[in-house]
Amino acid sequence: MSSPTETSDVYGTRASRRRSRIVLAGLIALTMTLTTACTSRSDVTVAQLQERSEQIGQSLTATIDGVDRYQDDHAGGGLRWENAEVNDEDPNGRRYWQWDATIVFAADAQLTPEQAADRMIKVLEADGWTAGEPALDTGSDRLGFHKSDDLGEGWSVEITYWKDPPPDPQNLFVTVVSPSTNRP
Repeated sequence: MSSPTETSDVYGTRASRRRSRIVLAGLIALTMTLTTACTSRSDVTVAQLQERSEQIGQSLTATIDGVDRYQDDHAGGGLRWENAEVNDEDPNGRRYWQWDATIVFAADAQLTPEQAADRMIKVLEADGWTAGEPALDTGSDRLGFHKSDDLGEGWSVEITYWKDPPPDPQNLFVTVVSPSTNRP
């Protein structure tokens, strides 16, 4: 039979059990907060999210109007679903709008993709967007920004540019992702 001292060593002291309960309660509260913050909105339509996504994207690409392009910009968007199982027939499915632009600069453009990204970053920062950590890939830089607004929590913008040496085309990609909604 074990002594009381051995039992407390095996199962921990009252103070450590109390700390464990406090940590567990904190983790549960954090999980509840994150789950609530990520739930889809029922008062925002996909059309509203689409309109706002396009406004954000166009305000960013307007910062480089007049810069010579190798080809016309490719811009557009589409409805996306939170999970692959959700589709149009599911009226309660979480949907979000994703707007994308691909910009290919002319070889002799007076602006590099990195300088163009800097212009866009200034617009985002002036509008209250929060920068994430840059993701450095081989040959490209990817910069992410996040913001909440009256249409929901969880807006994100990603700016990616390639660092190809001239005369290769210089690429810049912009993606705007809306929060989700469960309204069509």
